[in-house]
Amino acid sequence: MIKWLKTKLGLGIKEGIDVVEDIKDLFEKGGDKVGDTLKYKVLSEYSSPVVPNVNDAGIDLKASTNVVVPSKGSAVVPLGIAFDIPQGFFGLLTHRSSLAFNGDCILSLGIIDSSFNGEVKAKVFNMGEEARYISVGERVAQIVIIKYADFMQLKEVKEGLEDGKEGFGSSGVL
Repeated sequence: MIKWLKTKLGLGIKEGIDVVEDIKDLFEKGGDKVGDTLKYKVLSEYSSPVVPNVNDAGIDLKASTNVVVPSKGSAVVPLGIAFDIPQGFFGLLTHRSSLAFNGDCILSLGIIDSSFNGEVKAKVFNMGEEARYISVGERVAQIVIIKYADFMQLKEVKEGLEDGKEGFGSSGVL
């Protein structure tokens, strides 16, 4: 069954709400403004998304299986959820800060396009000296839904883009 989640696109959500079923439920639980709707499908009983705080930009996502990330290695962590991201938006998948602080792990940043509606998975890298055990239901990633600027077409130019050709540190900042 597809559930509805109210995103941070102009919507207040009371702290502690995991899933918002419909607009009536939103208002009963303290929502103050109706914004856009993000449809999602839970593919694992352990993978309901979490909106921890009304001011958070990210929606926390949970591991749908137990995964061992080897020391100095990486592993793919299935998140047991699929999104129906509206056209004109994308999902930016990143790690939760607690993943790095509590186990020396980071995620590869990911872009979830509106054309993708399969299971979201995270690539986790372990920088630590010991294997990192990720438990089913553990919040390991977050997705931020972002509107992107529309442009009509790409156009290659041959002149006029020479400034800054020195690259990193050329401004004297580094």
